[in-house]
Amino acid sequence: MAVVITPEKAKEMTPEEKEKIRKEYEKLRRRLEQPIVEWIREHPSKTIIYCQATYDQDYQDTLKCVERVSPHVDYTIIVEDGSLTEEQKAKLRSYPNVIVKTVEFKDNIPEYRNAYLEEAKKIDPYAWILVSDPDELFSESLVKDIRAIVAALEKDGYNMAGINCREAFELVEWLDDLDKLKECPGGYRQSQFYKNLLFKCSPNLRYIGVGKTKNVHETWHSPDVPWRAINLHPRYYYEHRKSALKIWRNAARNLFIGGGGDNVGDLNPYWTKLRQICNRLGIKTWRQFEEYMKKGKVDPELKAWLIDALQAPATNWGTETRETAKWYFALHPDEITPEIEERIKKPPPMPETAEIEAYVTKCYFEILGRHPDGPGKEFYTKAILEGKIPKEALPKILMQSKEYREKFLSTLTPDQIRLAKKWEAYLAISKKAETEGKGIDEAPEQLIKQSIEFFAKHVPPEKYPNVLDIGAGFGLETKMLMEKGYKATGITLGKDNIKVAKERFGVELIEMDMHNLRFPPDTFDAIYMSHTFEHAIAPWMLILEMRFVLKDGGRVFLEVPTPDHPDHDVIWHTNLLYPKQISRLFRMAGFKEIVRCDSPKIHRLIYEKLPNDHPDFKHYWGYIQHIYYRRP
Repeated sequence: MAVVITPEKAKEMTPEEKEKIRKEYEKLRRRLEQPIVEWIREHPSKTIIYCQATYDQDYQDTLKCVERVSPHVDYTIIVEDGSLTEEQKAKLRSYPNVIVKTVEFKDNIPEYRNAYLEEAKKIDPYAWILVSDPDELFSESLVKDIRAIVAALEKDGYNMAGINCREAFELVEWLDDLDKLKECPGGYRQSQFYKNLLFKCSPNLRYIGVGKTKNVHETWHSPDVPWRAINLHPRYYYEHRKSALKIWRNAARNLFIGGGGDNVGDLNPYWTKLRQICNRLGIKTWRQFEEYMKKGKVDPELKAWLIDALQAPATNWGTETRETAKWYFALHPDEITPEIEERIKKPPPMPETAEIEAYVTKCYFEILGRHPDGPGKEFYTKAILEGKIPKEALPKILMQSKEYREKFLSTLTPDQIRLAKKWEAYLAISKKAETEGKGIDEAPEQLIKQSIEFFAKHVPPEKYPNVLDIGAGFGLETKMLMEKGYKATGITLGKDNIKVAKERFGVELIEMDMHNLRFPPDTFDAIYMSHTFEHAIAPWMLILEMRFVLKDGGRVFLEVPTPDHPDHDVIWHTNLLYPKQISRLFRMAGFKEIVRCDSPKIHRLIYEKLPNDHPDFKHYWGYIQHIYYRRP
């Protein structure tokens, strides 16, 4: 049985209990991930099966998909609901190895999709499955290379691949002027979206519904084999061709069947009322509802519901409620009164919570290429609303994730991949990867005290209270900065450093690479950096990061070893730059030198940030900003 650690329970746990759970988690993660790779390689398959579920109105789109894909795969399985004619089914079967299976659609999309999955398992339970909806047409480059793609995925231990989406909206209806893209909070259907349409089958794999009703949107249920996914290069894509009318029609289907949004059911009060009206009218299924809506001149109570639905709140389920009404009035423009037209043109404002939820969803799509998971969406929405995370920082936070690095590795050029691997190897040294994060960066208390005294003399806490401690080691210098009157934030690398800082000094350090400071602009009054700058693999990048997070007039303190002193001629603590070289870099980045103090063993330097429009900085800004503004 899984043990859930709530935030309240975590507060009551001792450091030893937390460390025990962390170690158990890491052990479990390593134990789980390796078998995934081994399982994929132990069940090789060269069989590729293309699957799709369709109905009569999508027949022409399905035919295009079959024409495009079937010559390049071993089998094609088309599931239809009985609405295709015998001639249409015969035409589909005329293509190589096409199986057409008639399955009754019982207002349950996941189960409808399971019909083609079960048929595919009869052919090969470990086959590679390529799926799409009728309006999703794969590129010729993808289908021609599909065998090479599958072989590469198996070789590298992946059992799922995301495929890039290219939207192609058809502007054919009069309402398109009001809504050229899907009316959706955040408008997240962009070309950065990757959809997991290629995956390796397993005997127990099936689709299951999500949400409350579990009958519209689905996910995979894979009890035996977890997923290990990667996104394909964007030259492999699918074209998603839809019109506003088709989008609104599908929204109406989602609403009627499952309540809209993430299958919210009776959490949507409009859905409850709609089903009551439909039950009175004897409408039991989606196809019955669709035919009734197409005829027009609907029941007065349903007509009143449609007008009211145009004022549904701008939530995910509210949007699909509103789109249901728009679909009806787009089909029957003669029924639009001035009141209805006004409601169509002026949707209700979005509540703040819904707006932030939409933003989180948009970020997930743009950065990770997927819907946010429930806990992730809730966590980031709450954190932004409470001011714990700046809204603009979320994309960068998601880009730090392992999922982002793994999924989008394939979109990089070979040179970018080599650079990323070098950077990871460099960071692994600082994180003490070879010892699993063990070992602390300790320095004598007396030396730290002398540095902080010098810092406080030239950067007094009364004037520069908010300090970023870069290279905080095991936490002692952050604690001493706090005791000196500063509000100090310490960043370090290495798990033991973070653990010791918390247990010994009560200091919460953040694990962060100094070349990639994840703070909003103008956050700190000063930066304290003792025996850290010399470890920068890219000093120029580091200085620009410091400039970004510092306020105008903010100060940077550096303490570095002298380059030529024999005591510092060791591989782990070598300074390659002389003070004049360091000062030159800072000056080019818009700083002026305030203090320089040299001794036989160390140099102490303090710089002050100049505003962008300062006369001593303008000369260099044209070059600097090219790098500076690449920061997300």
